[in-house]
Amino acid sequence: MRKWESFILGISIACVALFAQVFISVICEIFLHMSYVVQYDTHASLRMILPSMVIAASIEEILRMSITKGRINHYISSTTSSLITHGILLGLGFGFFELILLYMRDYNSFNVSLYVLYPFCVHVILSIFFLFVFRKYPRNIPISIIALACAILIHTIGNSIIFLMF
Repeated sequence: MRKWESFILGISIACVALFAQVFISVICEIFLHMSYVVQYDTHASLRMILPSMVIAASIEEILRMSITKGRINHYISSTTSSLITHGILLGLGFGFFELILLYMRDYNSFNVSLYVLYPFCVHVILSIFFLFVFRKYPRNIPISIIALACAILIHTIGNSIIFLMF
């Protein structure tokens, strides 16, 4: 049963990340008079969209890191295969929520492609990455910051590639 908790936790983290992104967007629009969310269209350049991608990836990875670090005591005694299973389910939950959002945004042209498979791949890989890092270094703050920076970079690069492809 604990393994399915990881899947549900992934969905929950993605949902909270979405609310945090919307909240930051509203704050930026009200107080800074700038749009945090740029509409993804073919006329927008990567330079215009990159800051919002970095902010979105940062929110998602900070939440994933916080939850993973907070629950690492549940995984310390886990075998490597069990840890990978938890990471896969956590990432699948996160990717599943993003897949639902993608489907709701553009359900007419919804097809299985890199655009659809990317959320699953990146979230599974980064969830496993965080679980292994925090199991090996549970209280090391510099390692946590480096792991977070790496995850944000990977997430942003992946989002940028998807943006440029579609």
